[in-house]
Amino acid sequence: MGDEELQERFNFVKREFFPRRKDRNNWTIKIDKSLPCLGRCSKACKTIAFLQLPSNENGVLASIIHEICHTSKGCGGSHGKTWQKKMLNKSKHAKKKGMEALATRLLEEVEQYKESIQMGIGTMGDIYNRIQDIVMDAPEISFDDCLEGVALEYGFTKEELWLRSSGKIPKRAKEVFDRAKRLWGGYKNVKA
Repeated sequence: MGDEELQERFNFVKREFFPRRKDRNNWTIKIDKSLPCLGRCSKACKTIAFLQLPSNENGVLASIIHEICHTSKGCGGSHGKTWQKKMLNKSKHAKKKGMEALATRLLEEVEQYKESIQMGIGTMGDIYNRIQDIVMDAPEISFDDCLEGVALEYGFTKEELWLRSSGKIPKRAKEVFDRAKRLWGGYKNVKA
């Protein structure tokens, strides 16, 4: 898919699925072969970038909707309840528009994230991996917002999450966050 076709899909999604977003025309979209993940949105740069896009139309539209939902208030890099609710709303909207395959794809994506989150916290390593994933998807996120996102994904408040683990935020969580910021461009002042 070329840049022009991608821009057409992006404009279609913004117009049909996000018509009330006041900032929708300030965002740009691009293919970025240097991304360490499949897709990323940057609120700071107002850019949505993809390493590559699916080969089918519904996959492209779903990917764009997925990333725009991350730009919504309260979502950040998280696939937690706020993001899931936005995606479910877009699935319902697609169904109303007669776009059954897209609606199903959006719904399935939410269910996959719900299932992975419901599997439980597991180890502290799982939490650290999630911190790293969130920073990779939203490099401008603050440490506090990142921890809030991890907690929400598991259905806890930030305080409840750490009470479940050790009662306080481990020093390692901040180290993982700082390392991820250095790797994905969110920090200029963190020493290597």
